Amino acid sequence: MDVGLWAGVAGAVAGVIGVPVAWYYGHRAAAPGRPQVKVDAIRFSKNTRDEDGKMRGEPFISVKVHNLGDRPVTITKCALRPSQSRNDYNDVHLVIEKNPETPLPYCLDPGSLPARFSLRPVSDLDRLGDRAYTRLRVYVMLADNTMIYSGAIRPGFRM
Repeated sequence: MDVGLWAGVAGAVAGVIGVPVAWYYGHRAAAPGRPQVKVDAIRFSKNTRDEDGKMRGEPFISVKVHNLGDRPVTITKCALRPSQSRNDYNDVHLVIEKNPETPLPYCLDPGSLPARFSLRPVSDLDRLGDRAYTRLRVYVMLADNTMIYSGAIRPGFRM
């Protein structure tokens, strides 16, 4: 047998294996799927002085949103919710700190730096201690009404 015949057989085998594999990965990339977004939340306490000169810890939650997928996603809402609840009326009232770099709605491209949001609870959550935060989850809502929840809110440090 000569070398040309072996090269032809090897090429045919590579084609028979390569075409289905290329079709699978191409079809998978083009198929509509759930966005791959990761949400991280850390609770901080920023020290401020009130009128009496006493130091007071002002709670806030720092949120990072990473786009791990291959398509851009648009974030339309960032909020806190009790982990067992799925109703909008159970959202915890909070103030989203204005950040000129990430105004809502915000388009997050794949592979870009994570979007950052700062949430400041309006209610007395910080007085309840760590137990209040263990029952809450940060979530972001995307433009297609998909809700992506964070894991547990991790305690941070005082600033």
